[in-house]
Amino acid sequence: MKLSLYCVCWVVFVLMMGIDVSAQEGGRLLKAANTLYDNFDYERAIELYKDVLIEDNSEEAKLRLAQCYLLLGNFEQTAYWYKLLTAQQTNNYDYKLAYAQVLQRIGNYSEAKKWYLDYAKYDVWGEKLAKNCDLIPNLRQKVANYEISIPSFNSNAADFSPIALDNQLIFVSNRSKLSGSVSPAAHYNGFLDFYEVSKQPGFVFGVPQRIKSKVNGDFNDGPASFCKADSMFYFSRNSATSNGKKVKTANNATLKTTLYTARYDALGRFNDIQPFPFNNPDYSFSYPAIAPDGQTLYFASDMPGGIGGMDLYVCAKIDTFWSQPINLGAEVNTPGNEVFPYIANDGTLYFASDGQATIGGYDIFMCQRQQGKWSNVNNMGLPFNSAYDDFSFWIDNTKEYGYFASNRPGGMGFDDVYRFQIPGYMEALAVVIDTVNIAPPVDTNVEKVFIIDQPVIDNPIINKTIGMNKVSFKSGDWKLNAEAQLELDKVVKFLKENPEVSVELGAHTDARGDDFVNYEISQKRAEAAREYIFLEGVPANQIVTKGYGENEILNECYNNVTCTDAQHQQNNRLNVKVLTVKGTAVTVTNPPPYESIAEPIKNTPAIQEFPLPDGSTVPPPPMTPLDTTTVILPTPADTLPPMQFKIIIGPYSTIDNTTYYTFAELNTPISTNQVGNDNFILLGPYPTIAEAEDMTQKVKALGGKTKVVAYTKEGYESLLSIKKLKKMGYK
Repeated sequence: MKLSLYCVCWVVFVLMMGIDVSAQEGGRLLKAANTLYDNFDYERAIELYKDVLIEDNSEEAKLRLAQCYLLLGNFEQTAYWYKLLTAQQTNNYDYKLAYAQVLQRIGNYSEAKKWYLDYAKYDVWGEKLAKNCDLIPNLRQKVANYEISIPSFNSNAADFSPIALDNQLIFVSNRSKLSGSVSPAAHYNGFLDFYEVSKQPGFVFGVPQRIKSKVNGDFNDGPASFCKADSMFYFSRNSATSNGKKVKTANNATLKTTLYTARYDALGRFNDIQPFPFNNPDYSFSYPAIAPDGQTLYFASDMPGGIGGMDLYVCAKIDTFWSQPINLGAEVNTPGNEVFPYIANDGTLYFASDGQATIGGYDIFMCQRQQGKWSNVNNMGLPFNSAYDDFSFWIDNTKEYGYFASNRPGGMGFDDVYRFQIPGYMEALAVVIDTVNIAPPVDTNVEKVFIIDQPVIDNPIINKTIGMNKVSFKSGDWKLNAEAQLELDKVVKFLKENPEVSVELGAHTDARGDDFVNYEISQKRAEAAREYIFLEGVPANQIVTKGYGENEILNECYNNVTCTDAQHQQNNRLNVKVLTVKGTAVTVTNPPPYESIAEPIKNTPAIQEFPLPDGSTVPPPPMTPLDTTTVILPTPADTLPPMQFKIIIGPYSTIDNTTYYTFAELNTPISTNQVGNDNFILLGPYPTIAEAEDMTQKVKALGGKTKVVAYTKEGYESLLSIKKLKKMGYK
């Protein structure tokens, strides 16, 4: 992908600055290999770099090998060479960052997290990257109801960034110079041009044709964005300069990306091509995205003053002029790269990033503007994202279908355009948008009674009593959006007006995903709500939090039960219960709200009335003594997520053949791993804790220092200890 090439070459330049100049001027083989590398012939360059290493332990050759394999998509080999580089240069934090990133691509999140934390000693961004590793397993579980296919107009070249224009798609490709069986090097040698393809009913496509217009220049052209409101076409292209002057050949020239506009007429022609007023030869403007009304333009740039390599910016149209570019801020931009923005009709911003919490490489993200700020940046999860590069998202105004691009395996070429179609609207995707409010209108004529001096058992919640609508969370997330904050303001008002009252904030999730992860998510949701209420001036002793996970499902949507997204969403909720009044436990009775299944409490003697926030009081019904026995049901074994278990032996400064084969003779799966300067031997995986612990006894008899660690079926290390897993029912 041209995006990857730009970013990788930039990283190579930074890394190469630390290498001895004399090494760069080494032997004939190294020079020949570098020539192949500079001409994008990575496969042949690899063989020469390996020949160099036979004669010389060249740091430059190892770095080039790592980058060659990365550009060819061989992440295992990339990791191997970065591992050697980190061992050779233990204080090179750029190597540590690159090694962590490729470990993340191959799914070794626990190891990647360790290297990110090591990198954090140099750059605090490493701490965020390390935290992101904890989120990745959840992202990999977010499988939506979707249909995905590869349109017929793809080629064996790079194809990406489709946009709809009339009854056709316009996309970017470098297929013009490619045909038949070609090497990956050719995909970089062919410049990108705009192509158009007719779109017929039923998503049948015609034969792609290169656009015969000046929107295709001498070098790379694209991506583009089209505004139907004023028929304006915004696109990016390369310009070549040498000694400050424009040239028509890329040889010995500097290529920068600049923005242009063109007017699209009724005959399908592009006219009046004009440069964007803020183009600058010293840095790049690229990836334009015009808002549907034509009044705001989003793009990516590496201009000075940004947060990372490529940041997203926005300009507003004022009459016929554009405002100065404004950085979208740290909520969107990271020390990494943010590119390929797209603005949907509803104002949602989609973009690609390698600095947010990604499954691997570039992932597609979305966020919305609330109260003047971009917030709640969310990874769109599967199927849009993978361990490879995923980018150039576009969705139709109906929100029923769209396109994105990826260089994941299984496509037709280097980069491919993928089409997705979702039954219903985009809101059906819990991993993308979760704004459905299923709460019915609040009944203002509800009987509301507060009764004190009575022990609490299954306290009905007071959400409806205080006029509170449902607090919604995005699936797998605990961030409070603007709507949630408005609902929590009602809790704040109630607690400030009734300082003698304390409440429990109980958070719940649906049954999708890992049961224990859901418990952690629910606890974080409750704590996020508590923090918000506390920061609004409510004393901490009035608020108690509890995460219920998926233990209190309201409908039939348990594990392995097929339900619609709306049905699952009924279980994602925040309940507010009154616990005490002036230090005395209370029972609150009111008709069960839409998310409550608690039975009304009857025939209980009244103790005293309690004034409501609106100043009214209601005589309490009679009450009878209640059974305070609490029964906690064990988790059924069949609801536990599948786990596997490994034995970790070590650490060792080095692992010699004698040590290795001592444990290999146990006739069990064996592998090795390195963390920093420590080396480990891994045995397994084993299907049960018991089998792992049986093997542990044999290992200890041989003198090995051991530890049993749990892994999920996807292969990432569980945060739960063996002791805790046993309590949960694992054998």
